[in-house]
Amino acid sequence: MTSLYIEASTPITIVRFEAPSIRNSFGLEQAIELNAILKQEPKAILFYSGLTNALCSGGNLKDYSQKTDSDCIKTNRKIRDSLKDLQQVNIPTLLVVDGDTLGGGIELLSCFDHVIAGPKSLFAFWQRKIALSYGWGGGERLLQRLSAQDLKQKSLSAEMFDAYEAKRIGLIDEVVSSHLLLEHGVSWLLRQLQLPQESFSTLKNFSTKTEVKKFEKLWGNPSHKKILSAFMKR
Repeated sequence: MTSLYIEASTPITIVRFEAPSIRNSFGLEQAIELNAILKQEPKAILFYSGLTNALCSGGNLKDYSQKTDSDCIKTNRKIRDSLKDLQQVNIPTLLVVDGDTLGGGIELLSCFDHVIAGPKSLFAFWQRKIALSYGWGGGERLLQRLSAQDLKQKSLSAEMFDAYEAKRIGLIDEVVSSHLLLEHGVSWLLRQLQLPQESFSTLKNFSTKTEVKKFEKLWGNPSHKKILSAFMKR
């Protein structure tokens, strides 16, 4: 059954996540649907929930409970690969949160370039409540957003916290009025698309190991040459 719906595709692909029967839990079916969307080579992605009380309630525990341990591990690997593809895709991605984001939902959140949330949104690192740690690559990604100390404290406590605390620790980027979330998200993505795209991939997946090499390779790109030419004509 479909749970990721494409509402628009030009120039921004707007994806609505809506699976009320499983309270927007994320599982193998959703990972497969996400892969299909990425294969369509969108120019930008805005991802949001069609539910009024949850972005993502975590992994699909009902599905896991019906599988062997070996099959569960295989499923987690496939989900991890899908989320890695989302995190590394060379286009701007934005997540809109207006509800609960729990457990595996936090790992889904960690894949996006920019995260905005409504003021009533709630978050929780619930992995410990189900006696697990991060299984979808989220731990490494979260360390790019949070300090190691904040990540440890939120992980160990497994307590709920609000959008303002999420902004304080760097889990999300902005708190926006709920009725303006989609409009604000589209505006952010449009600004990204209006900027030169040649250096986007380098800056998104920045590595100190390749900093000089990437810079020198970018120097002669068309947008930079055009900017230099315009500057010389002043």
